[in-house]
Amino acid sequence: MMAHLYFLSFYLALVLLPAIHSLPLLKPLLDTPYGYQKVAKIDEGDPANLVLSESFTKLRTGKQAGNRGQRTSFFGITKGNLKNLLTKQPQNPENEVLASWEICYDIAQKAVESSQSNEVKEMANAVLRIGPEFDLHQYHSQEEMQHLKFTINLFSMYLEVDSLNPAERIWAVGALSYLRSRVPGSRALEMPGFWTANALGRFRSNSLLFFLKDKDLGKVAQEMWSEVPPKVETSELVTQEAIQREAIVHLIKRRISEVPGEQSIEFDKLFLDFINLETPIDSQKASSLMTLIINNLEHPERQRWSLFDEEANIVRLLLHLEEYHSTSYKAFGDLTKADNDIRKRILDHDISFQLDGEKLPPSAINLLREFQNIKSVHEDHIPKILEVLKEEEISVPELGRFFRALNLVFQSDREMVKPFILQLDGYYRMIPELVDKLLDYRLSRVIPGPKPFLWENLESLIILKSEDIVAVKYIDDLAEDLVSRGVLTKSETARQYFAGESKEVMVDRMLHGIFKKMLEAKKHNPHTDDVLVEYILHLIAFKNDRTELHYHLLDLVKDPEQLPLRQTLGFGPLRKQVLNFVADGQISEFSKALKKLEETIQLLLSKPNHNIEFPSPSDLTYKSRVMSYF
Repeated sequence: MMAHLYFLSFYLALVLLPAIHSLPLLKPLLDTPYGYQKVAKIDEGDPANLVLSESFTKLRTGKQAGNRGQRTSFFGITKGNLKNLLTKQPQNPENEVLASWEICYDIAQKAVESSQSNEVKEMANAVLRIGPEFDLHQYHSQEEMQHLKFTINLFSMYLEVDSLNPAERIWAVGALSYLRSRVPGSRALEMPGFWTANALGRFRSNSLLFFLKDKDLGKVAQEMWSEVPPKVETSELVTQEAIQREAIVHLIKRRISEVPGEQSIEFDKLFLDFINLETPIDSQKASSLMTLIINNLEHPERQRWSLFDEEANIVRLLLHLEEYHSTSYKAFGDLTKADNDIRKRILDHDISFQLDGEKLPPSAINLLREFQNIKSVHEDHIPKILEVLKEEEISVPELGRFFRALNLVFQSDREMVKPFILQLDGYYRMIPELVDKLLDYRLSRVIPGPKPFLWENLESLIILKSEDIVAVKYIDDLAEDLVSRGVLTKSETARQYFAGESKEVMVDRMLHGIFKKMLEAKKHNPHTDDVLVEYILHLIAFKNDRTELHYHLLDLVKDPEQLPLRQTLGFGPLRKQVLNFVADGQISEFSKALKKLEETIQLLLSKPNHNIEFPSPSDLTYKSRVMSYF
């Protein structure tokens, strides 16, 4: 208890000192009866509000004494007593309820038992003391009302703490929104519709309510707290992005307050544009901001005498857009491919952020530090990378950001991609889970465009490798069926490579033997012929990396509600071409004839009248489809 009182007194002193020394440049803090000055509404459509006439850091505490009076506080001291500084205001977006009290109370019970944070436990106990039923119209004693108001102040104070995880923070914001909207006299500052430099001095609770306004935090909190400890991230894309963006804003504001000097007007503009991207992100605003950021990195204009690292914090904004906005993700790839210097600078900052903020295993930390020093990758790094990817300790977000750094490193040494894919064969057992995590990472952030990943990135190559594994497994199942029926022998279905032999040559050799056997056969069984034709088509697809043919052949085979694959409309023409190839006796000029057959099959696949449809990797059902074949 003494430690809590000491912390509270120290916090109050820090909050009140700037207000005591306010100068009368603006209306002083203490001139208002409730200890704050209401921020005037702005015209959101006025372009002037988008342009800063001075650096917003002049408005922060310690930079310009005359502006200190703009600081907002929920606390005041009158004659040595704690006085609540809340007053009744008209209904506004900040006062909307984001979570029901029933949900807030239920999660408080879990938080008391499971949270490692003393601040979270204290907030949870304050909620439990109020009780499971909380109604605006029921009678509250003066003591109960004081506790309610104290709880509001407590939540506002502890939401400033960085140690809260996303689940704890979302629950706290939801509970605070309920308390503020239901307790008489608890309406705080009106929430602006657009964040300006004047609003940057507000408490973190206000910025969280700004980013999360109108969101159903109760549903999100329930999902995250459905297990204990709670989930690292929510599956609700909009809330996930907003909570992450607010954390970046808070971090940058703290960095600004820690160093003397001021940053450039250009940075201030980027920062406010980042805050005002809207929730959910306005795609046009995000694309415009991405263009400004890229231009800034290409033509930096820094305040050289400021200790604030503008470039590092601009890269923070860049990486957030890369992670949560599909168009920016593509622009990021184009930028890092086109400009080697910018790529290395981004890589350096990205690795620093990961080492500073992620709880990575030692093997990943050591590898990232090495990449940060040399900015390139060598063949002896590949086994180390693959061992890191086997680590079950790495969460989905950590894995996604680790791959972003890997892609930046491999862009400097593209010749290392092939050895990486070849050595990946030795780790084939981890590929299904790895693909699962990679798709979770991308699909849990944005609904991507035609492809979830850029095709030149490592993630796409790993997904292609997983498709090869799916295809090979199904080919083996068909081969086993044909051997059991006596159609082929084990030696005829064995994929055996001779010294120096490529996959293409090996498959041609297998197909030559199969077609020759079919030509020599006296009788044909329609049932076994169909299985054999399907097997041949899969081998052709495997040989040429024709994933769309695999998709067509596999698409219905796992669905018992549909017709068997060999009765689908698209299979008939393919079957006819293969059997005609045998009947025509073209084995003598096999390689040339086989090439023509493959081209004919590809032409059939491209014709829409055969009802052949192929799923896009960005399809939300894609992951479950691929995983079902393992």
